[in-house]
Amino acid sequence: MTFMLAAFGVLGAFAMEKRIFTRETALGMYTTETFYFTKVLTELPHNTIFPIIQMCILYWIIGYQNKAENFLVFAFINVLSLNCGNSLGICIAACFSDLRVTLIAAPPLILPLMIFSGFFINTESIPVYLDWIKYLSPINYAFRAYMKTEFVDLVLECKDDELKANPSCPSNQPRCFCPVLEGEQVLKGFNLDDGITRSEAMACLAALYLFFTLIGYVLLSCVVRNKNKKRAKHV
Repeated sequence: MTFMLAAFGVLGAFAMEKRIFTRETALGMYTTETFYFTKVLTELPHNTIFPIIQMCILYWIIGYQNKAENFLVFAFINVLSLNCGNSLGICIAACFSDLRVTLIAAPPLILPLMIFSGFFINTESIPVYLDWIKYLSPINYAFRAYMKTEFVDLVLECKDDELKANPSCPSNQPRCFCPVLEGEQVLKGFNLDDGITRSEAMACLAALYLFFTLIGYVLLSCVVRNKNKKRAKHV
């Protein structure tokens, strides 16, 4: 959800900033590089501190393992996820000059990344011709990293109402079988036992952040270049 909120949240704000930016770059006040990378760097503290604060609240409310290492990893994944959403939102906003068009185009571009991430639909159920989408989805890698942080080497126990019947159970206790005793069984149920490690998933998140950031810069540069050419023709 952090990714989605960041992606949709930045659309309107960047669209308004882009109007001012295109006007001021046309006057030669600064370059595209100056505006874009200054914006990215100045937003990093905000996009780092607030995901950590969010995780401080949610981690223990949800009831994850009481381990400092796991909490720090969760916080770092949350930071990466938010920054991926922010950079993707900037990419989309940079493509369109009209805010209404941006808001219409954004859901068809962002929602498939969520739907085919493996969180809502098991990756085994995704059609082959749509399977490639998950490799572009930051939610996919964030979900994998979260799950593997929580469930790898985790020993589980069943409550009395979670026990299942089994032929090996004694007659006076027909329900004695616990179907899930290890975290790896949970990962297998979500089809997350495919060999991608937590570190690799986090590295993919970081790579997608850099990719979306660079693509946003390229798109914004193209928009500015095209507008400058149009102005030059009218002069």
